[in-house]
Amino acid sequence: MNPNQGRFGPDISEFARLTLLRADMLKRAVAIKLFSAVIRDSPVGDPDLWKSKPPAGYVGGRFRANWNCTVGAADTSTSVSTDYGAAIPKVIEVCERSDRNDINWLANSLPYAARLEYEGWSRQAPQGMVRRNTARIKRLISQQLAQVRNQT
Repeated sequence: MNPNQGRFGPDISEFARLTLLRADMLKRAVAIKLFSAVIRDSPVGDPDLWKSKPPAGYVGGRFRANWNCTVGAADTSTSVSTDYGAAIPKVIEVCERSDRNDINWLANSLPYAARLEYEGWSRQAPQGMVRRNTARIKRLISQQLAQVRNQT
């Protein structure tokens, strides 16, 4: 009897398992990199750049703090918080729990989000945050795919 006979099934099963594992890893890595870049590129109000004085007690960061990362449906809630330090760790937490079948969402529902993205309202992000980063998606996927291949 040929020693290699009957091994085709296990080989295909291992290939399928590894392919699905890589797909999950790639999806997570791309979502984390893309969403994190959008958040990092989000402007934080700098009163020194404003045409008029800010309101008393103004603290920048509310826009960056209001990025919500979720699975399944967009979270359109908003907060008055200016503590944006938790935004990227939340992206990582949510994306790490998802797999290739999940849709990850990143939403910012503050009323001036569209103006920042499309109308050049910020000198810090004149080309927006989302459009700028999604324009790099093919390169990002290629980079992450190379890393996933090396990890498995």
